[in-house]
Amino acid sequence: YEVVPMRAIVSLGLALALVCAAAAEDKKDEKIDPKKLVGAWKQVGPKDGPQVTIELTADNKVSGTAEVAGKQIKFSGTYKVEGNRIVTITQLEGMEGETKGGGKVTKLTDDVLEMIDTNAIELKLKRVPKK
Repeated sequence: YEVVPMRAIVSLGLALALVCAAAAEDKKDEKIDPKKLVGAWKQVGPKDGPQVTIELTADNKVSGTAEVAGKQIKFSGTYKVEGNRIVTITQLEGMEGETKGGGKVTKLTDDVLEMIDTNAIELKLKRVPKK
């Protein structure tokens, strides 16, 4: 059993900012359609750092995996939509405690989800086609 380095866990926490916190400037009248979020999404950018695949369900559940330092880490929890933000509460498999986060959605189409996390990292995801 290999231990995942703390730096990798912290990086994962930042990546989960996807599925985590938000930029300061926010227009109150902008809203996203929560129905467009439902489905599986795979991170396509940035390519460095943890790579995340998530699934958002209609009943506000979130689950997925993050590849960190060559290891796959599973997570699950809940999410809600507040205007143009996604707020998540997740737990990493095998770890104590929960991670609360969110992200400001800057673009949402049928096939593209783009967000900005608290560290101003632009996360880009593509919808995973249904099988």
